[in-house]
Amino acid sequence: MKQIKDHYIESFNQIRRKHGYTSSGYEIPVDISLEGAVGYTRQYIIETGKEHYRYDYYTKCLASTLDERGLNFNPANNRIMHLDLGCGPGLFSWVVRDYAIENYGKKPGDIELVGYDHAESMIRLAHLFRDRFRDRLPEYNFEGYYELDKIQHMLESKDLSDYDCIITFGYVLVQVEGKREALQNFIDIIRLLFPVNSCILMAVDAFSEEDRRQKFGNACEELWDSLSNTGINARDRDIENSEYRSWMRSRLSKEK
Repeated sequence: MKQIKDHYIESFNQIRRKHGYTSSGYEIPVDISLEGAVGYTRQYIIETGKEHYRYDYYTKCLASTLDERGLNFNPANNRIMHLDLGCGPGLFSWVVRDYAIENYGKKPGDIELVGYDHAESMIRLAHLFRDRFRDRLPEYNFEGYYELDKIQHMLESKDLSDYDCIITFGYVLVQVEGKREALQNFIDIIRLLFPVNSCILMAVDAFSEEDRRQKFGNACEELWDSLSNTGINARDRDIENSEYRSWMRSRLSKEK
């Protein structure tokens, strides 16, 4: 069965030709233009000669978190919600969708994909991808939000009791390290997920210089501490922070 990986390079090239692109820095400002969002995706997500490099890296980290580290993620009887915080163009949702179908035998309708990003243009780009994927994969159902109140309203109105949840941060946590308001926005979203059946949290960074690896570790600790202050336990904590890759994973549970 063909999945998103078979289509996203072609879809990106169609979007790029239609909307153009401009150069973009690594951190995404809230007012980034659509052309800047396309440029960011071109430079940091889809590189010439390494077209699937971030997709493949996310897949490897997901496999390690869900199936190799004993976090007991087994959604056989439940739907899956994937919540990607700082979602950009939606790449982590593409990976989770493909992985759940290929490894857990889930049907596309059993997987709900939700993204939040502070930049409206990044959400617009994620929806451009979604609309093109739907031409080939009609049940692709990603919904992105850039307004905090709208994603909160969506989660508050949903019965989450039959979901297993995966929360991800892709190359995002280091950008909010030491920024209380930005981190609190993420916490305000996460706390609305309970009572899900089970919840796995993971964050990914990679190929980083030493000071960035330190910032990543600090950001993970800040996130865990902030969650604890809202009554959410982060158990089975694990950070891999080497010269070549950085990722974190833990299991979240609500205190009774």
